[in-house]
Amino acid sequence: MLEEKEFYRYQGFVEISGLGKVVGNVYKARKVHCKSLHCKDKFRVIFQVFNKKVRVIEVYYKGNRENEDRQRILKYCQTPP
Repeated sequence: MLEEKEFYRYQGFVEISGLGKVVGNVYKARKVHCKSLHCKDKFRVIFQVFNKKVRVIEVYYKGNRENEDRQRILKYCQTPP
C-alpha cells in the first residue's frame, strides 16, 4: 500500500513548499481536465490534507494567473480542517 505522500505524488499532485508553519500538507492538483472547455491541464486545485481530511482552498484557471494565492493558503492552513 502506498504511503500518503507517495499516493499524492503518484496521482500528479505536487506538494507546495515554502509556506512556513502550516497544519498538515498542502498540495496542488495540476492535471485537472475540463471536458466542456475542451482543454487539458488548465485548472489548478489547491487543497490541504490533515488526518485524512481534505480542505479545498482554491480552484483557479491557469490562464488568468500562473501561481497560487499564498496568502489565502496561509489564512486557511493555520488551523486543522
